[in-house]
Amino acid sequence: EPCPEPTIVPSYYTTSDAVIASESVFVVEISLLCKNGAQNVALYADVNGKQFPVTRGQDVGRYQVSWSLEHRQAQSGTYEVKFFDEESYSALRK
Repeated sequence: EPCPEPTIVPSYYTTSDAVIASESVFVVEISLLCKNGAQNVALYADVNGKQFPVTRGQDVGRYQVSWSLEHRQAQSGTYEVKFFDEESYSALRK
């Protein structure tokens, strides 16, 4: 289902205890509101050129993507997460 003129509100979480865990885990959750009222939008995410599926949350319009990296590979700073619908994701994969 297409989502024209989306309004996106992001939130995020990362693990912070390097002693207990062997990997850093990143979780990004978004609240998505579509101008046409679409609620079942299939989304995909791209982080640093690697694609991940986006899961729908229990609440309408909530979506989540997560990934992990070994601590030595996890850079501090900002990670850009690009979200795609099915049509734009298909174009990305070509």
